[in-house]
Amino acid sequence: MNMMRPILTAKELAIGYGKTEKGCILRGLNFDIYPGDMICLMGHNGCGKTTLLRTISRLTSPIHGQIKIRDRNIFEYGSNEFAGLLSVVLTDKIDMINMSVFEVVALGRYPHTNMWGKLTRTDKKIIMDSLEILGIVDLAGNQMEELSDGQRQKVFVARSLAQDTPILLLDEPTTYLDLPGKLEILRLLGKIVREKKVAVLFSSHDWQLVLEMVGWIWLVGGDNKLRVGVPEDLILSGDFENCFRHDKFIFNRQTALFQERKEQMNHVCLCGNDEDGIIWTGHALKKENFMIDEMHKNDSPLIYVNSSKQGCVWILKKNGAEKTLNSIEDLLVNLKTR
Repeated sequence: MNMMRPILTAKELAIGYGKTEKGCILRGLNFDIYPGDMICLMGHNGCGKTTLLRTISRLTSPIHGQIKIRDRNIFEYGSNEFAGLLSVVLTDKIDMINMSVFEVVALGRYPHTNMWGKLTRTDKKIIMDSLEILGIVDLAGNQMEELSDGQRQKVFVARSLAQDTPILLLDEPTTYLDLPGKLEILRLLGKIVREKKVAVLFSSHDWQLVLEMVGWIWLVGGDNKLRVGVPEDLILSGDFENCFRHDKFIFNRQTALFQERKEQMNHVCLCGNDEDGIIWTGHALKKENFMIDEMHKNDSPLIYVNSSKQGCVWILKKNGAEKTLNSIEDLLVNLKTR
């Protein structure tokens, strides 16, 4: 149990479009966010993830219920005061024509500057530190219109860091990034959470990355109820599977992956002494509609994955013949050949 006081709380919150129950998407939301929390908000498209982030950040009014930061209703704060408490990065396309990367990140300092908006030496250091954390110092002088979508995304995250708030909200921060970029963003958010005790709430569809790198999930299920827990509990309880249930796919609880539901599968037996080779051979076989049996049946092919100095070697015994193959691709071709 977290013995700290929550920095943000919500009680009986209902959110949606407009101000009446007719536009309600989610209701009865009760949650706490503590300093040092890193939480991923997940759910199917249209479930209300972005609406929840916009409501917490005061861009959308709740239908009823309330949100408090430090025991005070968020709508009681003045604009500058609130901007010093919470920063947000949304997926909305923002045109920043004729602005440099440094100038955009500097916008994050406006709650902390004087009435003339003049940057102090401290402000400039915080801006450069934010650029450094995101690995984009070399882009500081570039114009925003010169950047790729992934680079722009990093700039907006850097701007939110420069805002230096105890709460950071991000809507799909890994959008537009390649795989190393996605990993880096989540790693950096985790570092910020640990070192600065900032509370981070972000939405994402990158389930595999979240499973490996995030400790807490807010899951909006198909029944439009919010479930809070660690990813592994949500897998074991069946909540994650139920949230994304689809009649064409099945959820494998051992791998935490969705797999295509096969109508008719061909049987093979897979064994050998190369553990990695067996794992990835099995991965390829399942995609190609093969069912892997633990015991060999007389009429099914037998695949032995052998470790050699040159790497894996696949020995295929099929229809009374034996072949030695040098790749999974060759194996699949020979399995499909009568």
